[in-house]
Amino acid sequence: MVRVLVVPLSGFQATSCSTPSDAIHRFLQFLYSGQPLSNHPLSGETPRHENRNMQIRKEHAAGMSYSELAAKYHITSQRIAQIIHGHRK
Repeated sequence: MVRVLVVPLSGFQATSCSTPSDAIHRFLQFLYSGQPLSNHPLSGETPRHENRNMQIRKEHAAGMSYSELAAKYHITSQRIAQIIHGHRK
């Protein structure tokens, strides 16, 4: 015979939500309670690096290798190749 120990949850208030949206909102409030709010909007977009990329292209045209550029700018050689050949992420 196998015995299963059932331990009731503690620390949670029994609440109901009328819609999935309400449940998500309530969960996010619980998850982020006590977190400071940002002073500016957050974005999932990667910041633009036009100036850096232009400099990478100039330095490559002047003879720097992919690996030298990657080490200098702390990015991968593959990313250097994408920048030089004009491929977007």
